[in-house]
Amino acid sequence: MKLVFELLAKTEEDLISAIAKLASILKEPSWLWLQGEMGSGKTTFVRHLLHYWKVKEPINSPTYTLLHEYSLGQSTVYHIDAYRLGSLGEPPWDSEPLLRSFVFVEWAEHLSYPMTFYRWFLKITGPDEFGIRKFLLYEREETDAIETIREKVWDFTS
Repeated sequence: MKLVFELLAKTEEDLISAIAKLASILKEPSWLWLQGEMGSGKTTFVRHLLHYWKVKEPINSPTYTLLHEYSLGQSTVYHIDAYRLGSLGEPPWDSEPLLRSFVFVEWAEHLSYPMTFYRWFLKITGPDEFGIRKFLLYEREETDAIETIREKVWDFTS
């Protein structure tokens, strides 16, 4: 995977100020795998990005509903919480509407099968002892093997 963006954010305002840069990177429909511990800022990231893209609806965590769907002009945005999906069987990841949409997946590492359709990976760590969160955006390269990616993304130490 190739690191394409790094942000150190102490406040939500720090994240908001970086959203324009992130939006310019994530400009075409694609999948983004969000990884971070509970409360690290996964849904907050999605909320600010979608508000930047002028989505008017409230953006909430899909923890209980598992999926939220938002209209974005000619496109659709799906926000999925995969924490409990691993035990529900394989969802239809390859359905045509999902493949042509922005799809944000939280907790994909809990799936019992590989999520191979993502292009982007956002790793969120922190807050550290100074209250700083780190947002690292990676682009998946075609040569990345799923096993290698799992090793890299599940390692919270880096």
